[in-house]
Amino acid sequence: ADMHRGQRASLGNQTDHAIKAGYKRAADFFATRHKFLLLPGRHPYKILMFAAPPALAMFEFLDLTHKTIQEELGKLRVLVQAIEAEKISPMQQKSLATICDYFEHEVKHHHLDEEKHVFPALYESSDPQIHQVADQLKQDHGWLEQNWLELSPSLVAASQGNNWFDMAELAHGFEVFEALYADHMVLEESIAFKSAQDLPRHWDTMAIGREMAQRRAAKKHA
Repeated sequence: ADMHRGQRASLGNQTDHAIKAGYKRAADFFATRHKFLLLPGRHPYKILMFAAPPALAMFEFLDLTHKTIQEELGKLRVLVQAIEAEKISPMQQKSLATICDYFEHEVKHHHLDEEKHVFPALYESSDPQIHQVADQLKQDHGWLEQNWLELSPSLVAASQGNNWFDMAELAHGFEVFEALYADHMVLEESIAFKSAQDLPRHWDTMAIGREMAQRRAAKKHA
């Protein structure tokens, strides 16, 4: 993962507001899904809808998820430091368990959101460099999920009061995970999202929102 990083070259008044602005599809896009998209504290996302076209609203949603991931990574960094110092409190253990659940489920759905609905658009571009960006981002998702697979057993153990794992290895693994996520989100926001929005294509946000909601619901009740 270190070598991989070294090789890198960066909703309440939403429905009423959106409908009044004439963007019912954008409002519906979020309304069909918001109950499935929970912050770690189990509070539904509250997305303020601006007078934006539906496609733009979708990318604002993806940006919001990135902000949430950054916030959770910051909290996780503090918790990893507490684990390393062997000073993690019961309250922190509870918080850690919630964050682990977020990365285990919602973040993986976020990756699928992008792979199903953003990256295919990038391959429609006539610019081969944009295709390479899509390839890089898909590869990043694989690395990130592999890193999480390696990190999560130790984090879950710590949330349960166990400390059988190597503290230094956990700290290093988290450092790599956090750094790769930072680079990955910059690349998505600076190139991928903007390039996809600039494409002359029809974004069926109703269908996209329905797919996101159904996928999360199916996983939740599996």
